[in-house]
Amino acid sequence: MKLLSLNCRGLGCAFKRKEIRKLVRKERVEAIFLQETKLDKVDRSICRNIWGDDNFDWAAKLSVGKAGGLICIWNSGIFKVDSMEVSAHVIWLSGCWGQEQIRINFCNIYSPCQYAEKRNLWEDLTVAMEQEQGKWCLIGDFNSI
Repeated sequence: MKLLSLNCRGLGCAFKRKEIRKLVRKERVEAIFLQETKLDKVDRSICRNIWGDDNFDWAAKLSVGKAGGLICIWNSGIFKVDSMEVSAHVIWLSGCWGQEQIRINFCNIYSPCQYAEKRNLWEDLTVAMEQEQGKWCLIGDFNSI
């Protein structure tokens, strides 16, 4: 399983998308999780431009103004998503991975900076992890220093 997580600090520039695509190809990444995309519109063509071919599925949380934004792109031949939830700070993908059909939950997180909001996010994730079966991968920018 090869995953890439990156706080891209904006994807408006074609050069950044090209560099991510080169990294995806070079490392044979199977799923990418991008934070702080700063995009208020995401479609399949933008995701194809990042991924590099048509063998993918994707999910996005649009930015609010020029803040935040999340994108998940994965190889649709490897990861079969059967449930997805998008909230203010998380894209949660649940499905089966690979030929072994391993049940896995990915959470692409762009955590808020404020303590109270961060605490609420972790409480919500804790509840979800107690209720859902399978392995968990919490990935992203946790805004922790």
